[in-house]
Amino acid sequence: MAIFGVTGCHRSDVEVSGPLPQRGYIWQREWTSAVIDSLRETQRRMNGVVLLGAEINFSAKSPEIAKASIDWEAVQRQTLYCSVALRVAPFAGPFRADDTPARLIVDVAKQLLNDSAAHGVKIEEFQFDFDCAQKNLRAYRTWLSMLRPIVHPARFVITVLPAWLDDANFLPLLRRADGYVLQVHSVPISARGSATLCDLTLAREWIARAGKLGIPFSVALPTYRCAAGYAPDGKLLSVAMDSVQPSWPLGIGFPLRSTRATGAGRRWRQ
Repeated sequence: MAIFGVTGCHRSDVEVSGPLPQRGYIWQREWTSAVIDSLRETQRRMNGVVLLGAEINFSAKSPEIAKASIDWEAVQRQTLYCSVALRVAPFAGPFRADDTPARLIVDVAKQLLNDSAAHGVKIEEFQFDFDCAQKNLRAYRTWLSMLRPIVHPARFVITVLPAWLDDANFLPLLRRADGYVLQVHSVPISARGSATLCDLTLAREWIARAGKLGIPFSVALPTYRCAAGYAPDGKLLSVAMDSVQPSWPLGIGFPLRSTRATGAGRRWRQ
């Protein structure tokens, strides 16, 4: 997936002069030689990288943590603007500052920052990637208020969904962070016939709306493909990506098209 920077303004039309900074996500759990090669390629073609640091899943009986096996020595040899991302799978709450989920998030964030520091890698930006349900945006502030002082002096950035842009709790949420990444790609919850991972017309509309808020932000664009499986009634069953192939009933399977972003980086998937 690609990420590029945009500066928001209060005018009805957003104007940007000069080239936009471009970074690529390396969203890999296992760092193979191919991943390290992609890091070298990024050095030549892009302004920086965002490394998947870990993923946390609270849906099981006990929390599950999947840390990426980042080759910090390979990262240290590069001169790229380096960010690290902590991904949290969908979670319905509650959002507290002192319970097990909160303490685990803090612990994993500290581990990622300590690991990078131990290998001489300066983390310029820490991204917290959590697709919060819109109804929980107000409560979600608790996690951000808890994380921000831990992440500093690195820049603290959250990923946001287009549906949040018009929510009354969106701007108060942004005040708990230093910036945000607008995700303009998603898998349709239900589909019959052709479906697109990224609708360029909608993406442009969302970016224009975000620009009117007057807060600098980045935009995440997909440059990969995935496959989604839908039941006969159109309900989304699961998505195949990151080399994880789900078990679908015979005859179930629906390919999603991905629109590649011109002149942007990529989220490498092996």
